[in-house]
Amino acid sequence: MNDAAQTIVTIHGFGFDPRIWFPVELAFESHRVIHLVLPGFDGSPVNEFYTIEGLAKLFWNDLDQQGTSSVHLVGHSMGGYVCAEMCAQQPERIQSLSLVHSHVFADPMKRRRRDPKPWRIFKKMATFLFMKN
Repeated sequence: MNDAAQTIVTIHGFGFDPRIWFPVELAFESHRVIHLVLPGFDGSPVNEFYTIEGLAKLFWNDLDQQGTSSVHLVGHSMGGYVCAEMCAQQPERIQSLSLVHSHVFADPMKRRRRDPKPWRIFKKMATFLFMKN
């Protein structure tokens, strides 16, 4: 796979789109940057129900299609949950993980009932990435 330049993958948060990253892209000039877009936030329709786990699998498939083997993940809000799930699915491909307005703590019980998995993934991956780097 093609990793001549280090690859930074960004995933925006719910209610945003990849333009959220434009002000910071100057810092990424020497890197290959890939903006992954949550369904429905680039003008495309949302045709089916999706989960954080399903989005991570979809995005890994997208990255495979682009010939990307290892990445630096940057996630904003909900995009951070997707990044954490991507780390859980394929930790050997992660160079670093950066979260913006996302967190590694358990969500309140009310919110956890809607999406119980991300907080467990953050705890597991935070330990892995800390020990790896």
